Amino acid sequence: MQATADELPVGAIADQLKDEERRMLGLIQDVGAITPTELAVKTFMLPEEANEVLNALGEKGLIATQAVDSPNSPQLVALTDLGLRVTRLESSKRMR
Repeated sequence: MQATADELPVGAIADQLKDEERRMLGLIQDVGAITPTELAVKTFMLPEEANEVLNALGEKGLIATQAVDSPNSPQLVALTDLGLRVTRLESSKRMR
């Protein structure tokens, strides 16, 4: 049985991330909140590919979506508290 994100330490969660998940988390951290379409453009992914990565990050509890009152962009993606802790850990690893 696999442990849920709530049961894993932050370091273990960070170690299990795929490269595209790390890259997307870093972009979200840099901008604060972003639409899935903007993420797809910035990562040079097809929207379907970006959505797969976003779904995986959401399942891990690292991101959350926020509804927006706009017909063009119905949602924004932002880091959760856990996602923020993971990105901070990733940043500190890169600085070493």
